[in-house]
Amino acid sequence: MSKVLVNESSLTAIGDAIRAKNGTQNTYRPSEMAAAIDDISVAGGDDALKALIERTLTKIEIPKGIARIGPGAYMGCTEAIGAVTVPESVKRIEMNGFSDCSCISELKLPRGLEYIGGSAFLNMYSLESLILPPLITTLSSTMAMNSGFREFVAQGAIVSIAGAVFSNCTKCTSYDFTACTSVPTLANINAFNNINPDADIFVPAELYDEWIVATNWAQYADYIVGVGESGSLDYRLNPDAASYAVSGIGTYINTEGNGTNLVIPSEYNGLPVTAIEGDAFGGAEDIVSVSIPETVTSIGAAAFQDCVNITDIYFGANIGDLEYNAGIFTRAGHNGDGIKVVIGNKVTKVPKHLFSGGMPMFGYSPKITSVEFEGGSICTEIGDQAFYYCEPITFVAPPTLTSIGSYAFYTNGGTVLDFSACTQIPTLAASSLTGVLTIYVPAALYDEWIVATNWSANASIIVAK
Repeated sequence: MSKVLVNESSLTAIGDAIRAKNGTQNTYRPSEMAAAIDDISVAGGDDALKALIERTLTKIEIPKGIARIGPGAYMGCTEAIGAVTVPESVKRIEMNGFSDCSCISELKLPRGLEYIGGSAFLNMYSLESLILPPLITTLSSTMAMNSGFREFVAQGAIVSIAGAVFSNCTKCTSYDFTACTSVPTLANINAFNNINPDADIFVPAELYDEWIVATNWAQYADYIVGVGESGSLDYRLNPDAASYAVSGIGTYINTEGNGTNLVIPSEYNGLPVTAIEGDAFGGAEDIVSVSIPETVTSIGAAAFQDCVNITDIYFGANIGDLEYNAGIFTRAGHNGDGIKVVIGNKVTKVPKHLFSGGMPMFGYSPKITSVEFEGGSICTEIGDQAFYYCEPITFVAPPTLTSIGSYAFYTNGGTVLDFSACTQIPTLAASSLTGVLTIYVPAALYDEWIVATNWSANASIIVAK
């Protein structure tokens, strides 16, 4: 039975368009024309149907009530622009249903959709995202090959993925399979052929270890990221057998899948976590925030090196002074607008070289732009080169500060130091304030401050507050 919504009296004229398109000899009778273009449904009457036959539709409006979009129904409608809404009544989109619709930017699929055929979204270059509804559990061959979406979301528990489904989808940087309850069968390694090098394949954290070694998925292990509320970190028992060190990221990521909010726990297996090993999180570009508890007493070199997307650091640890080239946070935060640092209220000293990037300094230090101290801070000292060659910093000192080490604020210019809460003038080592724009001090101490040792050299930028 034909699904063409058009009066039979108009079919002879429409037939001319069909014959011009496919070279069919002039043998169709009007009563046969509908059967020749079976499964095509269109709103808008004869003109819209003629445009569909000629593939010149500029807008696709699918009538309500139909249950199926037939094979190739809108294939090649390259002039259709903008958004398309598939009605809730549609249960199936057959092979090539929207393939080569290169100008459609948004495709809204109904929650009740049960089946999507092969190449259904092939060559949809302008599509911005592809979100599949919950009842879709299989992805047919070349379903979205060569398409331009930047985000893919499977709202259902996908169980199988055929060949070349996402091949050459080079713009996509996020594939979300977190609704899966098992690892889907991946028919061929070409499913993600030519994957964007910055892409993430998000999977449930509890399936991560199984997912990265599964047949054909192992090819994409470097792209797979576990997503879960708790996740896991990698630990090693310290030599004292009474505490643990964190050694790596494991599958730890936040539930939104938009970056890891890394919280180092204060204990593991009933024992305190006292160390973060060198290079434990080096190059982990998914980390967006870091929280280090007061139980940590040592952090190895380059522990957070090249974590370029960090925007927030809570530093609650009391660790010893670091070596010149420790580079714990080398280049951290360089992809964003800068890192906000909060120093915990149990920290007594910002350690020497903590936020220094190692040699060469310029461009290697983390992009620290804001430093403040938690209420009730007991910090008394800023160590040598603590913020050496950092970006311009807005630094708000705690009332308890008593000393500032050499080159502590040797920054890249424009730094603002606020000591207005201080109850005394901190001792200042020589050559500590290069790149400082303004220094705020308590009005009650101003006259004394501007003549104090090494502070007097900066009197012109000291402002009473």
